[in-house]
Amino acid sequence: MIKYKKCIDVYGSLERNVFMNIKKHILIVDDVITNLKYICEILKGKFDLALCRSGKEALAYLREHTTDLVLLDINLPEMNGFDIMRRLKRDKRTSDIPVIFITMDSDKNKEIEGLELGASDFIIRPFDAKVISRRIDHAIEEAELKRQLESQIKNKTKQLEETAFKAMSVIVEAVDLKGKYSAGHSVRVAKCAGWIARKLGWNEKDVSNIYFVALLHDIGNICISDETIGKPSKLTDEEFEEVKKHPFFGSDILKEVTSIKGVADGAMYHHERFDGKGYNYGLKGYEIPIIARIINVADAYDAMTGERVYRESVDIDTVKAEFEKGKGAQFDPAVVDAMLELIDEGIDFSEDFEISDDIDSKNLAEESTKLLKTILEKYTDVIKVDAQKDSLTGAWNRKYTENRVNFYLGDKASGGALFMMDMDNFKGINDTFGHGVGDRMLVMFADILKSLIRETDILCRIGGDEFIIFFKGRALREDIANKAKAVLNKISEKLIIPETDKKVNVSIGISVSGENGNDFATLYNNADKALYYVKQNGKGSYHFFSEENDEPEIKTETKIDIEYVRDFLKEKDFKNGVYQVEYEGFQKIYRFLDRTISRTKQVVQLLLFTLTDQNGGVPNFKDNDEVLALTEKAISVSLRRGDVSTSYNKSRFIVILMDATHESGLIVAERIVNNFYSLYDKGNIILHYDIQEMQNNEDKN
Repeated sequence: MIKYKKCIDVYGSLERNVFMNIKKHILIVDDVITNLKYICEILKGKFDLALCRSGKEALAYLREHTTDLVLLDINLPEMNGFDIMRRLKRDKRTSDIPVIFITMDSDKNKEIEGLELGASDFIIRPFDAKVISRRIDHAIEEAELKRQLESQIKNKTKQLEETAFKAMSVIVEAVDLKGKYSAGHSVRVAKCAGWIARKLGWNEKDVSNIYFVALLHDIGNICISDETIGKPSKLTDEEFEEVKKHPFFGSDILKEVTSIKGVADGAMYHHERFDGKGYNYGLKGYEIPIIARIINVADAYDAMTGERVYRESVDIDTVKAEFEKGKGAQFDPAVVDAMLELIDEGIDFSEDFEISDDIDSKNLAEESTKLLKTILEKYTDVIKVDAQKDSLTGAWNRKYTENRVNFYLGDKASGGALFMMDMDNFKGINDTFGHGVGDRMLVMFADILKSLIRETDILCRIGGDEFIIFFKGRALREDIANKAKAVLNKISEKLIIPETDKKVNVSIGISVSGENGNDFATLYNNADKALYYVKQNGKGSYHFFSEENDEPEIKTETKIDIEYVRDFLKEKDFKNGVYQVEYEGFQKIYRFLDRTISRTKQVVQLLLFTLTDQNGGVPNFKDNDEVLALTEKAISVSLRRGDVSTSYNKSRFIVILMDATHESGLIVAERIVNNFYSLYDKGNIILHYDIQEMQNNEDKN
């Protein structure tokens, strides 16, 4: 005997048998009583059953109850099985219930139609009891598996969304904590932008999209120095120029993100103004992407209402007045109107913002995670690298250079040469032309040096006009000397004081690893000693440190040096300190030329005589006074009345030949050399000379 309880149909016309104590529930819909009884006999004891004799009754039942499966006859009064199926699929509450059609009709087209409507199976009468039971089990199991998978997918989607938000939260917090705004700036701008988009009538998917665009609009600030972006007072022009780069950085960081439409444009253009006076492209009006125009207003709202370390937030009436004032100028009028409506409605932009479910969570999570990884691996390295570089010239700082050189030389097989350099008479440039020109000179100096080194070499600014180049790799002394000559020649050719024709030279002290030390500190100190020796002995040349002689070995570049002396003597502004130096001989020469050359049309020849040993270095004089005295005598007996000579340093002499042609200057120079060798015949000292012609100042101008 089948146990059942009597259920009254909502229309009062149907008795339904509902079998108890069975795990799964099945609704059977058939208008033939014998068919219902037959199916009940087959399924008794295994399922909890409910019986309906029409589609209307079945739909009414399902509005009040749930079921695990529907056995549905196709041929029913008023509404056939296919019509019922369509109604079930349209309703979210019933769309996932598995349906098995039962029919006497073996028409394949009907079977296909039923399956296309979403039926789980199609059973034709008469059917075997075991077959229908198995097929019902299979349909229920399949539906249960589908629900589990959908639940897992839903959970996974939620996890992906959480992953995306977590990744973005880390990114925007890193940006906001750099200090330009109080914490949470990016989130507040994102919420405000989302509300504006809603007010403008955007669909929820696009509203959610602009939320993410605005969330990342300031991501480029990750590449701006903390000192600049967190400065509480007004930025200098140079600092503002640095800040103006953040849209470029942001656009570059976000250029490969596809799950957030227009995100790179939001970063690039959010500082453009409606009147075309923004940065960096000066776009005007509707040339500016709408997402950027919205972010511009949202950003301004948070800037006015958020507290700063240097001022309090602005009251809401002032905010509204500023927006009205900026309509058509800084802001898109339509966007401002939407913002003002939101303010009047009292929208709280600090509350949670609802994000649409209709977003590509998987892609968003993947790209957000990838973006975070990129920033951590690449752009935080940029920040670290920037912190290790001189902000003016881009050269490495001393700490970085010391660490890298010591690490490199830790491998005993490695070697290199350290050049210590500074510009000659740089203080005079700052004093006369100002520090702005001085800074430009430092940048030019660094750029020239960068052009002369390999990617593996290290350029460092120690401070002021002092720079270091560490050339990696062991090299012959001759090759190192050639590098020094290349630096001297390039600097002499390219380093010119802005808006003048005044050239500036460089002095170089050189230490070589192994010979002069195996760590940065030792090489630095020895190169510094070599540089000091250069500065005390004429400048404009390079010098190798030599421990044997307890002083540097000097290699002179007489051509470069005489050009330096010639340019020095031509300077009209010497009295103002451009090339003011400590050599009294230079001062005497200048005073003489100042009284004569500037008032005449005379042609002046400048001779530079240099004493060297047979290898081209500065002689190690045992009888220094005697050699110098003989050199001075050789010069003095060879000059005419009116010519001038002076000692440049302990191994060099300057001769000024007034009213002399190049040819006559060569004759005088040869006469001086011959007189020297006639007075000094030991053969271990060589007297070199170089000649340059100087024009008078009127011709120069």
